[in-house]
Amino acid sequence: MGTFKSPERQPVQRVSQQDDAQLAKSANPPSFALDASGQQSPVQRQEAGPAVESKDAPQVETNTSTEQEANQPAPKSEGELLRDTILEQAESWVNKEFISQGEIDKVRLETGLKNYTTCIEFAGKMMREGTKEFYGKEWKKAAATSQMMIQIKSQWELAVGARNQAGMFQKSVELFEAGIERIEGQKGTVEADIANLRAAQEEGESDLAFKQRLKRADLLEKHTVGALNSVIRMLNGQKAKFQKKVDGNMEKADEMDANNHAMVKLEGPLGEKRPNPGEYIIMAQAGKGDKYGVNKDSQVFLAGGSFKHIAVFGGVAKPDDGSGYEVWRTIDGGGTKGKETLLRVRLSDRMIFHGQVGAKLPDAGSASGSQLAGWIDMEKLVEMRDEKMAKGKK
Repeated sequence: MGTFKSPERQPVQRVSQQDDAQLAKSANPPSFALDASGQQSPVQRQEAGPAVESKDAPQVETNTSTEQEANQPAPKSEGELLRDTILEQAESWVNKEFISQGEIDKVRLETGLKNYTTCIEFAGKMMREGTKEFYGKEWKKAAATSQMMIQIKSQWELAVGARNQAGMFQKSVELFEAGIERIEGQKGTVEADIANLRAAQEEGESDLAFKQRLKRADLLEKHTVGALNSVIRMLNGQKAKFQKKVDGNMEKADEMDANNHAMVKLEGPLGEKRPNPGEYIIMAQAGKGDKYGVNKDSQVFLAGGSFKHIAVFGGVAKPDDGSGYEVWRTIDGGGTKGKETLLRVRLSDRMIFHGQVGAKLPDAGSASGSQLAGWIDMEKLVEMRDEKMAKGKK
């Protein structure tokens, strides 16, 4: 269980024995009787006095605990409290060094990852420290929760990779389809020639010329059309082979996405739904892909949809004012210190623009072509963690 914080308790007001006696004389506590439906209803008590009953005795009003509870806000769920903790952690690291430049250079040198940046390191650190603080001594649950964030991101990346693979194989399928269409066209031309060669003997055409024409038609049909059919069969076989790879990768991606229900995956314009503060937003390479690198010497081609950046969502700093953009506040890594960043999100295509409010907006997209891919739903993350831990106990 988490270390849930309860509201501060108010001190109980005590009254003196003299006041107790006075209260006892002035009013009686309500008693209850069952009505016709079996429900308890208060029985009206009369004020103590002379033997003559008074019909105008005042009724004693009661404030039930149910009424008081109805006015209290609903307690926050585990997921809500967890994301509050993550956001507090992230905000506490703004402008603080969480990794040195020497450590960054060492990772790039030892792993060969020239474009290594620390956004993932920062996100992971916030998750580890946040879950440790939230779950306290329940270290197994803390570790499982932290690992689940990594798994959700990894599963999303694997699904994106499978779809990119499917896209590459689809290009091969299209090349074979184009080849088949071209050969089919050649075959059609030859078959038209054969039909002309087999036309009825023309007036004045010698028997020898007619026979030679028919023989030529037979040879074209046997050898040329036969060879073209062989090529078409080979191309269809290769097409089927690559189509199988396309279908397999798409099925794999769909299955991973279906099981990874904590990752909110976006397509098309940004709708009404938004991440909650303390959840992780993920940005990807937009379009069909582009060059990417931390400097000119490290540039590589990044396929469309590939992971680019992860950050803790801090909230919508400025709603859309009719311009078609929202300004989001995020907290992330990328360098040596945690930093607060303002992102302008174009609602029509989810393109991300860095910079301060009021700066001139480019029309085609940011310089790096970043696009909002989605975010990790913390409530669903907790559900996925519980499902995994339950299976592990069996």
